[in-house]
Amino acid sequence: MSRSDYLMNQIEQLTKVIGTILGLRQEQKPIEVQNTIDEFLKRQFGLTLNLLRSLQVNELVKMHTKHEMLDTEKLFSLAKLLRVASDPNPSHTTDEKRIEKAREEHYHDQLKALHLILICANSDSKPNEEFISEIDSILSDLRSYVIPYEIGRLVWAYYEQQGKFAQAEDLLFTMLTDDRAIGGTRIPALTTEGAAFYDRLLARDDAQLETGNLPRIEIEASLIELNKWK
Repeated sequence: MSRSDYLMNQIEQLTKVIGTILGLRQEQKPIEVQNTIDEFLKRQFGLTLNLLRSLQVNELVKMHTKHEMLDTEKLFSLAKLLRVASDPNPSHTTDEKRIEKAREEHYHDQLKALHLILICANSDSKPNEEFISEIDSILSDLRSYVIPYEIGRLVWAYYEQQGKFAQAEDLLFTMLTDDRAIGGTRIPALTTEGAAFYDRLLARDDAQLETGNLPRIEIEASLIELNKWK
């Protein structure tokens, strides 16, 4: 089976189980939702939802790396399950504490899913369109939330990889501003990496920069602004 066929097979299985999960959630059957997810995870990965949530991203990456090859399809499957594992607006309860807990759980599930798929996308010079679509969807869902620094750096690399240069630049200065608010310990590294980012952009042709909504003249002005942070 080719890699593309393998991925399609994984997606088909995921689509089926996700459809079941969403149907059970609509019927307000949270226990059945949990059981469906656990059964799929045990069958495909030897995991449970609680274990998936407790494992660090680097541990999951290590578990799915063999002979220095990352199994991006399996990580993507785990991320897709995390996206539907929790309900931010549970209709089966009116308890405010349970609702707050569900929303916090959902936020962390989305962050971990984003982190996993970013690792998959950034490991490939031409990531699968499914990865790109899912990343953009999660970023849209999380647009009003704070994204931790470690994940923000991956989003920054992703934007550059995808030619979204203006968005990459916006995120760079957001990270600088956010870090200054908590002491500024990361500013030296960010300014160094930011200068390297602009150098890479300046090596591109004008058409690419225009397509990425960051023309050369703006890059040169941004470099001056970046130097003020040093």
